[in-house]
Amino acid sequence: KQPVQDAQWGLVHPQIKKVSQTLFADGHYSNAACDAFIEINDRVKKIYKAHHPDAIELPDGQALMNKVFADKDPVLKVCDLSDETGKNMQAGTRFMLAGAMAALRNPKAHANISLGRNDAMRRIMVASLLMYKIDDAVKYSEYHE
Repeated sequence: KQPVQDAQWGLVHPQIKKVSQTLFADGHYSNAACDAFIEINDRVKKIYKAHHPDAIELPDGQALMNKVFADKDPVLKVCDLSDETGKNMQAGTRFMLAGAMAALRNPKAHANISLGRNDAMRRIMVASLLMYKIDDAVKYSEYHE
């Protein structure tokens, strides 16, 4: 095992660090990356459920991100949506989150893919960036978790 620099993990969102760092340090790279995206999905699902308490079925993954960060009546807004720039930022955030759920959340779900150390860390960093984007949207939307 190669030691991971503390500075590298210092850039990682605390919630992602909590679920991924030990797995990564123990060499469970695929699980560390997968758990980072599961943490994102779980957080957004809790936000959706709080906003739609009577929902019988909760959307998941890509569909969940498309609903929570929708163009019209989103649960979370990333910024002022009254102009083209704001609309583009909302759509871009939605696309990043939905795409990550579809492409990166579980590399083993569609095939028996094993991630190496570097690829896993890149995915963890992407998950971290996305979690910080969710933080920004929660703050902008004045949503209380």
